[in-house]
Amino acid sequence: MVATFVRRWAAAGRLPTFARLLDTCAWTQFDLPPDHSSGMVWPSINTGLAPADHNAYFGTRLVEGTYTLRPRCQADLCGTPFWRELAARGRRLVLMDVPFSQIDADCGGLQIVGWGQHEKLGKRACWPPRLLTQIERDFGRYPVIPSVEDTWARGGPDELVDALLLGIERRTRILHHLANASAWDFFYGVFHEAHGAGHHLWHLSDATHPCFNTKAHARRGDPLLRVYRALDRALHSLAERLGEDSTLAIIFSHGMGPNYNGDHLFPELLARFNRARGGVAPGIGPSSRVNRAWASTIGRLPLTARHDMRRLLPQQVRRWLSNKRQQHPRLWRNEFAFALPGLDGFSAVRVNLAGREPGGIISAGQEYDLIPRRIAGRDRILDRRPNRPSSRRTHTPGRTRCPGNANWRRS
Repeated sequence: MVATFVRRWAAAGRLPTFARLLDTCAWTQFDLPPDHSSGMVWPSINTGLAPADHNAYFGTRLVEGTYTLRPRCQADLCGTPFWRELAARGRRLVLMDVPFSQIDADCGGLQIVGWGQHEKLGKRACWPPRLLTQIERDFGRYPVIPSVEDTWARGGPDELVDALLLGIERRTRILHHLANASAWDFFYGVFHEAHGAGHHLWHLSDATHPCFNTKAHARRGDPLLRVYRALDRALHSLAERLGEDSTLAIIFSHGMGPNYNGDHLFPELLARFNRARGGVAPGIGPSSRVNRAWASTIGRLPLTARHDMRRLLPQQVRRWLSNKRQQHPRLWRNEFAFALPGLDGFSAVRVNLAGREPGGIISAGQEYDLIPRRIAGRDRILDRRPNRPSSRRTHTPGRTRCPGNANWRRS
């Protein structure tokens, strides 16, 4: 959820439960450091570790010792979730759909992973072993099938909002059931619906967005507000169930916002930087073989047919195929630095470092340290306005401890 939206709508009387909590409880808003982007916040919440330590960082990453890409998987994550210590001290747990978590039978209690999550790293699982089967028999499967993106592609905003609202209603009932099923000391349940709604409904809610449609907004109302109001009602019912003798903590994670970043410009910026330094081998085009093959085959199919094919593939397979299209080993091997694709709201440089990359060019030390400054000096090429760089901030590993010695660049 977006904290500014919650406060605004709470003050306007649209979210009465949040309004009451904001008036009567302690709260704070925190700014995320550059190395805590989408997909990195929850592992930090769960383990207390920075992204460089819990290893969740980018959803797309290099296979070590190669120039090929692969998607992030559950096995990449490091660190111990804090509730394991609670279980070791005899505390009884209830956990449902905590992002980037996995089942730990040694913790006991009631645990569900994968009933309805925005990002799925591993298989659906539960403890005790048949709990998820029982839950879906009694309350139904998650209605956003198989993903938010597919639901949007299939039926647009109306189908997506209906599915998200039904998901909130079913999830609330499941959480009530789990709270009543056994005695517990720590209860951790996560609603994923606001995040999916933000991805696809933001432009229908934000009047300043270039794609905002005034007539559609007047006719349909604010779809994002509908999702937030459903979450407000869910929170009210759960808070009533918990009672005043329970301590309630609410986390909004990393929030949401319009995506105006210029990460699509960054590969061209790096290409110009590499050409200026003579770092690109002749005869290697900007598009990889896999991407050219894709464009000449599947890319020629109608968009609806591609959406239908996409829905048949598990998310991890989709990510793997996307990585294969985005990687360009022949080009990257011959560049001083290359852009890591598939990121979220920022661009990242991978320096072709000798001793780390198989065809490393840049030596560690002063030469490596100068690369970010030299690249930053070229960003005005992409913006013809005087004294107007195309990037807003540049972050280096020394300050953000970015894993893999990549240099971060927010566009």
